[in-house]
Amino acid sequence: MIDLCVRAQRVRAFAGLDVTELAEVCVGSKYDVTISFTQLGDGALQARIGWHVNLYHTSTIDRLGTGIIDFLVQVTGQPQVAISTLRSVSGKEA
Repeated sequence: MIDLCVRAQRVRAFAGLDVTELAEVCVGSKYDVTISFTQLGDGALQARIGWHVNLYHTSTIDRLGTGIIDFLVQVTGQPQVAISTLRSVSGKEA
């Protein structure tokens, strides 16, 4: 499952109150693998990967995350290039 969220700019203070934003808590994955992207208020993209720990080793998920980062770097660095022509695996895995 892939999920894309756009996080609205949050109010940081209220009259007479101190406000602290808490990090979201991830308690597990409802699916075998869940990849979530959240666009932050400053335009940055935050990615999270959740997985069923009895199905995948951490090293497998690390490789998946590295592949996603590599793909996003290629797409954003060469927006004029067709996705079908981009490298889909790293040199180590090819």
